[in-house]
Amino acid sequence: MFLSIIIPVYNVEAYLGDCLDSCAEQGLDADAYEIICVDDGSTDSSGEIIDEYAGRVPGMVAVHRKNGGVSAARNTGIEQARGEYIWFADPDDFLSRGFAAKLFELVKANNEPDLITFNVYEFRDDGANGALSRAEVL
Repeated sequence: MFLSIIIPVYNVEAYLGDCLDSCAEQGLDADAYEIICVDDGSTDSSGEIIDEYAGRVPGMVAVHRKNGGVSAARNTGIEQARGEYIWFADPDDFLSRGFAAKLFELVKANNEPDLITFNVYEFRDDGANGALSRAEVL
């Protein structure tokens, strides 16, 4: 398995569907990546949302734990991960369609590096947006 996307989830029902939809549209075969959603004791409907997605999206897994904070949730995701690479996404992130497939090509073309960094395009509620820059292989 190429990639494990780990998403710590806590009371983010307003954003979660968009994030999960974008993660499911990555242009890789279902056996090439997994999406691990770790509900960190949400008190809203976030836990039910990840259960519903995990029931219908191949490779998506819902894990539930008592609230311990974002680092503990990420560590729980790492324990579950089977991918060669780990990508941490926040539940209010939106991944560009097919980006993981492009990332896979970049990794293969660069002799499977140990670390890959890239910048993001930031959408803010106040209308100001950040710039997108290219991915880098280290």
